[in-house]
Amino acid sequence: MRYICLLFIAACTASLFSCTDSEEPMSPLIGAWENREYVDSLNYWIVERYDFVNDSTYDINVTVRDTEGGEDLGYRFITRGWYDYQGEDFTYYYSDVLMIEDYFLREGNELFASKNDLRAVIIDFFREPTASLTFSSDRKQFVFQDECLEYVDECPVAKTYVRVN
Repeated sequence: MRYICLLFIAACTASLFSCTDSEEPMSPLIGAWENREYVDSLNYWIVERYDFVNDSTYDINVTVRDTEGGEDLGYRFITRGWYDYQGEDFTYYYSDVLMIEDYFLREGNELFASKNDLRAVIIDFFREPTASLTFSSDRKQFVFQDECLEYVDECPVAKTYVRVN
């Protein structure tokens, strides 16, 4: 009986070390990325930050700063999004958003607010938005080019995001 017990313990120990989960490759997007644009007519930096949490979700924060690398003064937009990244194709979606009262800056409105002063909005995409992501050779930045729609006169401007962590 003692021999069978020792054999059982040895088999259990061997199975603990021989079975390892096959690790799926992590997305090269995991981490924090920022696109920083200085708007001279406003004298502020508008910062879009993407925090890729895992291979399918990411957080988007659009903030305002006095300086490119300075502290955020307040928020314009916050949401959690879902994405699929295959090759250079990036498909994304988000619906529940917190944003400033008038995100498109009609005259007389504030440019940013505290998180507590943002209002909830639902965004309903009429299509599944897609973009092309092209990484630099060192993988420290990527260019985000939203798809160009046939029925719109101008294509969206490409944005460069830089890894910040």
